[in-house]
Amino acid sequence: MDREIHLPLDFLYSFMGWVAFHAGHMSRQSINFIPSNVVLIGLAPLICLICLIAYTGQIWILLLGVLSALMFVLLIISSLIKHTVFQRKRSSSATAQTLENFDGEVLFNGKLRLSEKMFNRFLGVLARIVTLEDGSLGFASLIDASTTMYGFVLSEQRGVWYSVPMPGSLEITDGVFYYGAKGHPALRLSYTEKLGPKRRTEVAIVAFSSEAERETARLWFAEKVNPPFDY
Repeated sequence: MDREIHLPLDFLYSFMGWVAFHAGHMSRQSINFIPSNVVLIGLAPLICLICLIAYTGQIWILLLGVLSALMFVLLIISSLIKHTVFQRKRSSSATAQTLENFDGEVLFNGKLRLSEKMFNRFLGVLARIVTLEDGSLGFASLIDASTTMYGFVLSEQRGVWYSVPMPGSLEITDGVFYYGAKGHPALRLSYTEKLGPKRRTEVAIVAFSSEAERETARLWFAEKVNPPFDY
């Protein structure tokens, strides 16, 4: 019975994950410096209006208008949720792996920094959970986020991007992250960023290939970020 209740909701999350995946990719592709998803958001109402004016009983015009309206609504929703679909779900009884079996690789969604003043928000990038020299636990990813036009580099932003939670500030929510139609075991992390000019609360979602990897990461966070003693 419980499966019958949650199945339609899971399908909705899966569908929105598929929409957000493609909308997120379009947001990183530009037409004359305008993101492709923004171009489609602007064109969809115009197509609907044209179909409304031209409709004289033709089914194909009606279908085109309905699909344009649906595309407009879905792209707007995807933009509002920042192309990130996360479903809260309680963790199962999966057992954490030994540290040797988990290399710390995760699918990261959130803000990363290239330097103290340069940051960007990334969707579905491969990152690693790393331990810094001072013992802090953080996320690092080698990314080329340079801005190019017709083969010319306008702004070079290539290197190791990182995010480091401040000890004692981490709040964890279990769930499933939908990157495309497929769901991945994930943790939504709310924390104060240790690096940067200002202490701001950031929210990131890290997804894993298995629930056992998620439980291992939870142990790492408990040991390094939220150790069981007062500061």
